[in-house]
Amino acid sequence: MSDLSNSEKDESWNAFIDLNLKASEEIRKELNIPDEEFLIVHGQAWANTKHYLIYTALDEVQKMSFYLIRIRESLEGEILRPREETLQRLLYEEINEEQQAKIRRLLEILIVLILFEQTNENEYYRHFIEVEELQQLLFSNKDLEDFYTARSANIDDTIENQKKWISQTETKIDLNKCWYLKNQIGIYEQNYKTGIMSSFRARIVQALPYMLSLEKILFGYSYQGAFSTSSQIIHYSPLKNCNIPEEIVPSLHQYLGLLGFSIINRISRINDIANLSHVKLIVESLDKLNPDDLVFLHTVRDFKVGDFVLAYGDLAEILEIKDSFYGYRAYHILYLAEKPKPDIQEDWFPAKYIQRVFEAEDIKKKVIARLKEDSSITDEDLEKSDWKKILRNSVLAIWKLGLKDHLRKGR
Repeated sequence: MSDLSNSEKDESWNAFIDLNLKASEEIRKELNIPDEEFLIVHGQAWANTKHYLIYTALDEVQKMSFYLIRIRESLEGEILRPREETLQRLLYEEINEEQQAKIRRLLEILIVLILFEQTNENEYYRHFIEVEELQQLLFSNKDLEDFYTARSANIDDTIENQKKWISQTETKIDLNKCWYLKNQIGIYEQNYKTGIMSSFRARIVQALPYMLSLEKILFGYSYQGAFSTSSQIIHYSPLKNCNIPEEIVPSLHQYLGLLGFSIINRISRINDIANLSHVKLIVESLDKLNPDDLVFLHTVRDFKVGDFVLAYGDLAEILEIKDSFYGYRAYHILYLAEKPKPDIQEDWFPAKYIQRVFEAEDIKKKVIARLKEDSSITDEDLEKSDWKKILRNSVLAIWKLGLKDHLRKGR
C-alpha cells in the first residue's frame, strides 16, 4: 500500500477531479455551444465541427471525474482483498472491468486529438464526422439485410445523400492526410464491405511518432499496452486474466486523472486556449512531470553488445541490438544459466524486460586485474585469450556462487 496519509490521498483525488471538471467547464464557455442545441443538432450540421468534437471529448473527461467521485466513495472503508474470498474477487473484477471501459474510451479520444493536431482545420473535422455517420448508416442497413433480409430503401437513400455531402467536403481537403480513413481515397472509390474507417490499432501506429512522453506511458508504448489490455478485460473470454492482486490499492485515479489532463492539454493545443486559468494549471503540471527518463527506461535502455543482463529474470549475454521505427530497442540475448524452455538458447526481448548485471568492459577489467596477480600470465597470453568464453564462465561462476539468490531475493 502507498505511504501517503489519508489527507494526502484525498488531496490527490481532489486535484484530478476538480481540475478536470473546472478546466472542462472553462473550455465549454469558449466553444459557445449551448447544451440544449448540442442535444438536438446533429454533429455534421454544426458550422464549427471542430468545436463540436471538442465538446464531445469534454463530456468524457467530466464523466470520468464523476466516476472518480463515485469510485472513491465505494473504496472507502475496509480494504478489498480479492484473493481471500469469491465475493471480494468478483467485486474487484467488476470495478476493474468498469475502470478499463473508461480507460479505453478516454484513450480513443486522446488518439483522435493527437492525430487531429496534424490536420487541425475545420473541414477535416467535418469530413471525419461525415464519414463516421456514413459508416453507421452502412452498418445499420447491413444489419437489417443480414438478420431480417429487409434492407431499407430509406436508409439507402440517406447513404447516397451522405456520400454527396462527403464528396463536396473532399474538394476542400487532402485525402492523403485523412488518417481516419482505412484507405486514403475518395468516398466513391471506397470498399464499403470492408469498412471505411481506420482501426484504432492503425491510429495508434500513426500517432506514436507524435505522442508526448506521458502519452506513450499512458498508452503502454504500443497497441498491446493499455488499449489492448482494456479490450481484453472488458470483453468476455474464458481465458480470464488471473493476475489478481492481494489487495486493491486505489491509485488508478492517478492514471485516469492524467488521461483527463492529457486530453485537456491536447484540446488546448488544437484550440489555442492554454491561457485559461485551470487549463493553464493542467498544462503547467504536465510540464513539471518530465517523464522522458521513464520512457527511456521502458523503451530503450543504454546497454551494449557483450553486457551481461537479466532477461526477464534469467542470466544472459547481449548478442545484438535492434531499434524499431518508433525508436524502441530490442535485445537479442544468449541464455547462460537457466532457460524458460530447455530447447531455446537465444531470444529477443524489449528493453523494459532487460536489467544490466555487468558491463562487458567493466567485468573484463576486473578479470584481467585478477589474472595479472598471477605473475606467470603475460600480456601476450591475455591478448590471445578467448575473452567471450572467459567472461561467460566468470559471470556464470559468480551467478552460481550466490549472485542468483541475491538478485532474485531483491525482486
